[in-house]
Order: sequence, then structure tokens, then C-alpha cells
Amino acid sequence: MLPCRESARLIAVSYERPLGLWENLKLKWHLRACAICQRYREQMELVNRALSRVSDLIVTDEDRLSDDARRRIAGKMKLEGE
Repeated sequence: MLPCRESARLIAVSYERPLGLWENLKLKWHLRACAICQRYREQMELVNRALSRVSDLIVTDEDRLSDDARRRIAGKMKLEGE
């Protein structure tokens, strides 16, 4: 079974990008058996929704990164994570 630490990582990653088929299956299987990780995912969802609402209120279009800048940052983060 997937360790809780890896489950938490996949939950966080799922807010940045879609999970692959295997990642998604492993996470779903783990969440069926682990109430703690289920609760963690629920909490992350609440935090994510709250932050989205707040950022919509205080961040203007001028403050947002361009799609190109987002791709470059994501690419650098991926390289550093390997």
C-alpha cells in the first residue's frame, strides 16, 4: 500500500497538475483504506477553495503571471525535483 507520506505528496501535486493513471489509482486505493489521509485531502480542498476566493478578491490581472511564465517556472521546478 502507498505510504501516507506519498499519499500526502500526491494530494498536493494534484492541485498543480493532473495525476497520471497509476498515481491516481494508487492514491484512490490508499484513500479507501486511510481515514487520516481522507481527512487531509478534505482539509487541502477547503484550504485550496479558501485561497482561491481570497486571491480572486485581492489579485488583479496585472498581478497574475502569464501562461509562459507559469510554464517556465513549472519546468524549472520539475528539473530541480528530479
